[in-house]
Amino acid sequence: MLNRCTCVFALALATLAPTGPLPIASALAQDDVAAAAPVRYDGHKVVRANIRNLRDLRTMETLSPDCWTHGSGVGPVDYRIPPDSLAALDASGVPYDVMIEDVQALIDAERQGGRGDGWYDDYHNLAEIEAFMQSLADTYPNLAETFVVGNSLEGRPIRGIRIHNPNGGAGNPDVLYHGAIHAREWITTMACTYIMDTLLAGYGSDPDLTALVNQLNFHIIPVMNVDGYSYTWTNDRMWRKNRRNNGGGQYGVDLNRNYSVGWGGEGSSGRSSSETYRGTAPFSEPESQVMRDYQLALPNFQGFIDIHSYGQLILQPYGYTSQLPPDHSTYQSIGANMETIMESLHGKSWTHGPTYTTIYPASGVTLDWAYAEAGAWGLSFELRDTGQYGFLLPASQIIPSSEECFEGAMVLARFLTMQLSVGTLTAGQNGQFDISNGTPNTMTYLAYSIQGLGSTYVAPLNVTLDLRSPVQAGPGRVSDGSGSVSWTLPIPQGTSGRQVWFQGAQLGRTTNVVEKTIN
Repeated sequence: MLNRCTCVFALALATLAPTGPLPIASALAQDDVAAAAPVRYDGHKVVRANIRNLRDLRTMETLSPDCWTHGSGVGPVDYRIPPDSLAALDASGVPYDVMIEDVQALIDAERQGGRGDGWYDDYHNLAEIEAFMQSLADTYPNLAETFVVGNSLEGRPIRGIRIHNPNGGAGNPDVLYHGAIHAREWITTMACTYIMDTLLAGYGSDPDLTALVNQLNFHIIPVMNVDGYSYTWTNDRMWRKNRRNNGGGQYGVDLNRNYSVGWGGEGSSGRSSSETYRGTAPFSEPESQVMRDYQLALPNFQGFIDIHSYGQLILQPYGYTSQLPPDHSTYQSIGANMETIMESLHGKSWTHGPTYTTIYPASGVTLDWAYAEAGAWGLSFELRDTGQYGFLLPASQIIPSSEECFEGAMVLARFLTMQLSVGTLTAGQNGQFDISNGTPNTMTYLAYSIQGLGSTYVAPLNVTLDLRSPVQAGPGRVSDGSGSVSWTLPIPQGTSGRQVWFQGAQLGRTTNVVEKTIN
């Protein structure tokens, strides 16, 4: 196999994406929402109540204007308690622990910022996030461009960035990640920018990320609820919903209860004052409408993650029912892989499972719709932490939390892409090579290099291999109906100790690179 043979691959170096630090303006304009006197939360505590029965639940709903974990039922539930309700809470007999002593103190610390000049040193408002995305698109023009999903209720554009291979990504599966459907979950916006930043910076230098970008089109929207997010910066840091005027002094629809699958069921409310108010009908809100239309218009929509905080959870369908989806076993495998890699980074504990039983019933949510209606693999993350800071996660945790989110998101991405696996290679014996998740019934090739990584354009296949001077290994083979294909190839004698790099390819698609040392 390692003897030089006539290579079917045309050899031409591809232009690598630029790398290096991204220039970000040191001062950017604030959002254009006119700020009234911001809501203050002096003396407000967040408590974790141990709900034992329906009476405890009704008591806490009376005493708290804001359930932070939005669960209902027996077990631990987090509530924000105003100062004037503390005595009543103590008198109620509901057992609780204080998680946050003073909400306003955390808000004030967050507003002070000033950790440094780097992008991930602080949180950023909508204008800054939009400028960051545009700067990425300007820096990597052959890999990315910004787009507008549509406009919000108040007329703001909902912007994202699309990342694809240098050939435009035609025919590749589409995967979409978005944050801040709940306005106060600021860490989700930073995690989204981290995903886009890392993918682009890694293209051409990191073989795994290069292969993912070559094979997938990433659509990343850091702020889905743009009106609510802007409001958290100017008026009320703890605002959750959009800014729909419901009448009677009540505002906001929970956009993550406004989708059609299971709409109106458990874990949503018909009261316009509720933080889980579902709206007047499925897709009653322009934000959910334009997101629905954008996703349905994607030519090959296959993957979706709605990024939330907090709880350190990996959530699968369904939220509206305890019934398990037909693909539950596959979801369990994906979730277990995510959990393993996310825990391995910083030692934080993560939990995966169906939304209904893992966190609480939630009807009309994005991930159920993406799976049941749009035909994509829909999931949701609840990022850091588990209640010490809740929605007010310190900026010092932006990078580690974003790293966990990124690696979890890449598990789904890899699940959607062509994957090459190579068994143990021993000189003088046969080696096993398997490709999965390719295009079904398509001619597939296996290449190797003994010179290492590089960038080689293969004109007949319209792909760029991440190998230097690649050579075809064995005959091309047609993948089966699931997109899988295998080779059993002899490893020549006398090659022990040699290092080899492998990659598979189809028309317009490549696999990951596998590096092996021959025994």
